[in-house]
Amino acid sequence: MAMSPTEQAEFDKLKNRVMLLEGRNQLQASPASSPSPSKSSPLTITLSIIVAVVVVAGFAGGAVWAVHFELSKRDDAIGKIDKRMDGLKMAIKVLGDAQGGKTKELVDDALTISKLNLDAGKSIQAQSALSIANAFMADLNSSKIQVDPRFFTESIDKLRSIRTSPYATPTLTDEAFRGAFELAKYRSILSAQIYAMPKLSFPRIEHGWVYKGGSAGSSISGLYMDASHMTGDLVKVEPTLTGTLADNIRVNECVIKGGFQTLDGIFWSEDTFIGSHIRYRGGQLSLNHVRFIGCTFEIPETKRGTDFAEYVALLLPKFSLG
Repeated sequence: MAMSPTEQAEFDKLKNRVMLLEGRNQLQASPASSPSPSKSSPLTITLSIIVAVVVVAGFAGGAVWAVHFELSKRDDAIGKIDKRMDGLKMAIKVLGDAQGGKTKELVDDALTISKLNLDAGKSIQAQSALSIANAFMADLNSSKIQVDPRFFTESIDKLRSIRTSPYATPTLTDEAFRGAFELAKYRSILSAQIYAMPKLSFPRIEHGWVYKGGSAGSSISGLYMDASHMTGDLVKVEPTLTGTLADNIRVNECVIKGGFQTLDGIFWSEDTFIGSHIRYRGGQLSLNHVRFIGCTFEIPETKRGTDFAEYVALLLPKFSLG
């Protein structure tokens, strides 16, 4: 079966990248100083797994196996590698080091492969490619390399198309959530690198605010607060975890440094969290130009949790869940 122009272009791009990596490895190795088998195995595993990715995520049977023969003829057992992913994390780290910041392109490739396979009804292959894309995204979080903002938009678009596909399985949907979660963390990490801290003192807050149900209209506005020593939420609504906006509690134009904060059940507007641990439980939520700078997150693996992760990753202006 012939490949479409789009499939052919993506297939050729992956083929060339693998061949480039393999050629670079051969140039760097010298007969006089060959590494020991134990030290050379990570890179060998890396190249083998990339070949396996090409095989697992192949666009059309005949063309895929042609590339498989070309790139893996040194190893007759390469077809089994796609079933053995135990060495994936180590291989990804080695590959990331060898690529010198090219991990973003590998994320693009893996997401494209996943989407094309899912469009063809190949959910197992799509899941394998998406798992690898998520592992590469986790590697990006560690590297903290700045990327073009379009990377986030394009990646989220591909993840949305995967999780909304009629061929999407529950496992694929979970993997798509994890992709959005990794992108949210990555965007927050990168924001910390470019954010200019206001030259204002952050008063240490000894006690947070606790609002009881029925205290309608309460608000906090225009404060700079250091909550890094607190172990509980800075702003708390009781009873906890109700997750509703009925009490009309609002936090406006505040900058909060450190600490913990559960977002559910509160209207947030023009607020900035810096190095805080953010919890979203899946309840009602209203965010208006809220930014998360160098934060960590707890997000449920649900449709609402995915929507919130996309808000963070895309720096969207507004987000509301009733």
